Amino acid sequence: MERITLDRFRPEGFLGSGSDYEVHAATDAETGQLVVVKRPKPDYISRELHSGVDMLSEALIDIHASVANSVPGVCRMLGYTDVGSHGSYFDDEIAAEYRALVFERARGIPLVADIGDKFKGVPIGLGQNLFALHPAATEVPDGASPVQTQLLHVEGSFAAAGHLLLDMRPQNIYYDPAVGRISVIDVGAVPTYGPASQGQASSGGQEQDLHNFFAEVFRFYLSPFPPPLDPAGYGEPYGMRAAPDFGQQVDGMIDAFLKAEDGDLGHTATETLQKVRSRNYTSVEGFGRDLQFCLEAASNRDNLHGEGNPALDAWRNARKLLEAPYWKRFLLEESPGA
Repeated sequence: MERITLDRFRPEGFLGSGSDYEVHAATDAETGQLVVVKRPKPDYISRELHSGVDMLSEALIDIHASVANSVPGVCRMLGYTDVGSHGSYFDDEIAAEYRALVFERARGIPLVADIGDKFKGVPIGLGQNLFALHPAATEVPDGASPVQTQLLHVEGSFAAAGHLLLDMRPQNIYYDPAVGRISVIDVGAVPTYGPASQGQASSGGQEQDLHNFFAEVFRFYLSPFPPPLDPAGYGEPYGMRAAPDFGQQVDGMIDAFLKAEDGDLGHTATETLQKVRSRNYTSVEGFGRDLQFCLEAASNRDNLHGEGNPALDAWRNARKLLEAPYWKRFLLEESPGA
């Protein structure tokens, strides 16, 4: 990771924006590598309300230098600019100064695409539903682990370095069907005191530890509902609403799994969530063992196999939606075969 100037990177077009940054595709003129350039959202910059984003950029530079750039499954930060005016690069007249960040470009698609595109008719939840919630019909490449297992490996690496990684929502995760791997494009690391399995960090007046991450795994990546019988159902993102209080959030998920049609999944998931609710786990590995039983029960429930299966037909037709022009902006060569 190095201090860079933006004239080294050839702009290739606007990709999207999140809560803090807007993202542009680019090519490194020196290496030919595909990258993304992030800067604070322009409306923040023009109104000089971007100081908080610049502080976040400083934290991201530190966390990538110390941990994130060496963790498999996390997009590496390649460089950062000095604080300055970069209006000429972005072809605008914004004179305010800020820092821009350059990352390697993730391959695949976001598990949930830009929420604003939902109102344009885009099935933004395709990746989450096809490859995380109901992946049973996916041809998983040799050596690839489930999305949830890969997320646990990322969290474990941060925990070993004394950090708690939260906000692992599907908007921050890309998935490449060709190789079956995830890429975390945004990290919100919270320092902990001592080993992350025992340490706690305070945020928003609430204590947080690894169990907050475990709750996120259930919230976004395990559903009490069977796969949709209509392809349109695969376009709806899952888990976007949540109670602000940890206990209320987990209680809501426990209640949902208690009502699950599949008794095996309902029982296994409820037991695991009750341990999360009581903060009874002492390691990522312990939670991972119980999660594996939940994933196996979910796979048995979905049973997306056998010709003439309406659930399988819906999955296949939903997957074909990835051939739409919208998804061509991402590094996805073709829709994966079943």
